[in-house]
Amino acid sequence: MFIRRSIKFKNFDFILFFTTILLLGIGLLSIYSSTKTKVFSQNDFYKQLIFLPPAFLAFFLATIFDYTKFKYLSKYIYAFNILLLLIVMFVGSSAYGAQRWIGIGGIGIQPSEIAKISLILILANYISQNKIRKITNLIPILIYFFIPAILIFKQPDLGTTLCLLAITMGMIFISDFSIVNFTALITPLFSAILILISKLLWIIYLSILLILIAHFYLQKKNLANKLTFKLEDFKYIILFVSNIVSGVLIPLSWDLLKEYQKNRIKVFLNPELDPLGAGYHVSQSQIAIGSGGLYGKGLFNGTQTQLNFIPFQHTDFIFCTISEELGFIGSIFILFLFLIIIFRTLYIASLSKDFFGRNIAVGIAIMFIFHIFVNIGMVTGILPAKGLPLPLMSYGGTFLVITMFCIGILESIALRREKSIFY
Repeated sequence: MFIRRSIKFKNFDFILFFTTILLLGIGLLSIYSSTKTKVFSQNDFYKQLIFLPPAFLAFFLATIFDYTKFKYLSKYIYAFNILLLLIVMFVGSSAYGAQRWIGIGGIGIQPSEIAKISLILILANYISQNKIRKITNLIPILIYFFIPAILIFKQPDLGTTLCLLAITMGMIFISDFSIVNFTALITPLFSAILILISKLLWIIYLSILLILIAHFYLQKKNLANKLTFKLEDFKYIILFVSNIVSGVLIPLSWDLLKEYQKNRIKVFLNPELDPLGAGYHVSQSQIAIGSGGLYGKGLFNGTQTQLNFIPFQHTDFIFCTISEELGFIGSIFILFLFLIIIFRTLYIASLSKDFFGRNIAVGIAIMFIFHIFVNIGMVTGILPAKGLPLPLMSYGGTFLVITMFCIGILESIALRREKSIFY
């Protein structure tokens, strides 16, 4: 007996496809609106148009390509991406204080965007082939994460590094890893957050954690009627020590951040600290969003947008162009479209006939959710400013191609969700 995964075109997700096209069209109009009066950005709209054919080609190829073959290709894609990241480190092009691009024929390719899908593919392959039940099972996953994360953090690109972290943690969560172990895994994050708030709270937290660890350890030993210490019991020590280390290192890691990253965090905590410097983008973005009102000022009629109050508004701050010109209703409509894409992605994941396809779809969903949440949170001042584009809408050729490639993979999973069995 053998199994052939057949393509059934009736399974093509037209809702996902047409929602993608609609967002892409609105994004192009917004890019045009936010660049048509800006001398240094006028050509960016046409550059984005140049990336449209490669983006649709990537979508088409990913759709017709059998996604199960990525099981064998994921390691090669991952290795190739690491090579590109190393090339960026030594000969990459720099802009705005960051070295993130490889120049090819006047067009910049950003390997850190490729890192997101390469990490999703290799983690999906590993998780689908291995039972992730113990802490030791996480070692390969963490290695896969840390190699590109360190290279990208050094560019520096904190936003993409955090996106890779979100993808990794999300894919661990959907694996066989228990909720108890997953909670233990993220406790160092709580430790890091608490020490930033209050050292007293941090000490109280460590005390409670130590009591809980001792309780679980003694309870386990009582059930086994033995109080002997085994090698596997080191996990309790590692858990407690990792919480201490994360709490101690977070204040020290402040010095590792670039000056503009420190300023962004300071301004986020105190918006009035530097209204004409690090806080300028966010404050002007909030003005643009608020001035849009319910219905907006009309396409190409935004005051903040057309009078150049927000530099590079067509990239990470594209959402404030939409809010100013299309208003609250337009903004809600965009969010609704993004919600459709996320739900369709999770729907495709639920229909996948294998764990590999499910893991890929969920990984892509996590990537989309992180980008949307962080970008809009940044533009509205809810989160610190980070260099993360809005999918399908922000200017950026590499991210557009990768996003369309991801949509194509989702369609490939949808097309092949039924199996034909022959004897």
